[in-house]
Amino acid sequence: MRSLILSMCLLGCSDYKFAAKETGTLSVSPETVEREGACGYEEHTVSLTSVGDYAVKVSAMSIQGEGWALLDAPHLPVTMEPGDSVEVKVLGNEGSAHLVVDSDDPDGRRRRVPLVGGANEPPSLSWVSAGPGDVVEPGDRLVVRVADSTDASEDLLVSWSSDVDGPIGVAYGDETGQAATAWDEATGGDHTLTATVTDLCGTTTSVDLGICRQEGYLTAGLDLSTWTLSGTATYDTGNDWVELTDVASTFQTGSAFQTTATTGNRVELNFSFYASGGTGADGFAVTALDMDRATTYLAHPGGCLGYGGGGACPGSDPLYGWTVELDTHFNADIDPTADDHVSFHFDGDVGGYETYAVLPDVEDEAWHDMTIQVVAPRVTVAVDGVVYIDQDIEGYYDFPAEVGFTAATGGETNYHLIDALKVIEDVCE
Repeated sequence: MRSLILSMCLLGCSDYKFAAKETGTLSVSPETVEREGACGYEEHTVSLTSVGDYAVKVSAMSIQGEGWALLDAPHLPVTMEPGDSVEVKVLGNEGSAHLVVDSDDPDGRRRRVPLVGGANEPPSLSWVSAGPGDVVEPGDRLVVRVADSTDASEDLLVSWSSDVDGPIGVAYGDETGQAATAWDEATGGDHTLTATVTDLCGTTTSVDLGICRQEGYLTAGLDLSTWTLSGTATYDTGNDWVELTDVASTFQTGSAFQTTATTGNRVELNFSFYASGGTGADGFAVTALDMDRATTYLAHPGGCLGYGGGGACPGSDPLYGWTVELDTHFNADIDPTADDHVSFHFDGDVGGYETYAVLPDVEDEAWHDMTIQVVAPRVTVAVDGVVYIDQDIEGYYDFPAEVGFTAATGGETNYHLIDALKVIEDVCE
């Protein structure tokens, strides 16, 4: 055979060349597969394409490394004509590997595609509504801010708990990254609150916060099981407020007392009131009723405002304890001024006020806000944000109390309405 070839060449094969087989070029897309925050296996696709003017043959394919697996690939070997593509599906989790592809591409017979699965980073959480050592009141919401490198804040679930009361609430984050829950019912005193955020991978982050929770309650809507209504008082279920008197008739007296116990010496009340709509009279009162001595929830009508009894208000027992009255009608025998006013009294003694302050006209067909704070012997009373009483008043405050409202009319009429009551017993120094 060698002699035959030699003889042929001697006959004129000086220009003969052995032609190499022409092969195509293999294109890989993407050149790297990266996955951030791996959380279980996730499918990814790698496309192999024959580019150029010739076919390319893929002979082998494998995964080398950790955390990745070959899910679906063409039957090998496979020859791809120019322009043909095949898809390779890989499953990725946390870890680093390579998709190894062997072909007859002369520019690179072995292609290595990096497969990178980053570890899932835990979500972040920070407290917004309170800081270490802060005082939290009934009605205050617990608010945190959450974020995650891969999950939307709306997919982050937050739970709150207390070392004293246990679970408080759960909520998802909103589009701003905040999550909030109410904490209306709680034991007063020191708490360690724990907020925990969980991402879609189940990875959690917890942040503790030490606070003091004031005792008390919030009544956005009235729970009739915890209130005592007397006289003309009713609860307006359509408007979620207490109606002590209406304008249908004269000489009405009504009271509403929240039977949740508090104490008379450290308490704060916030509420809204309406004292208008009729011909004008008489006003309402807020009483911390001494339950050790209480005999009634409702006393004398008219200028006695439903809390006064005996003396200038004969025929009924007084409401024992302390009272802040808001008077809108002048009764010369008991009132210190003809103007609308607030005054402070002990044991239903309507004519024996301890102090008083003149108010602007509150019979103006409008709702008003009122705050009463007693840190015995300091008494502070504000209406619509203006402080009218702020002084020490000596007297008896140290008693178990039920806080409530009374109102009365005489020969004139008015609506007396109470809404959005918040009662705080000051247990935090």
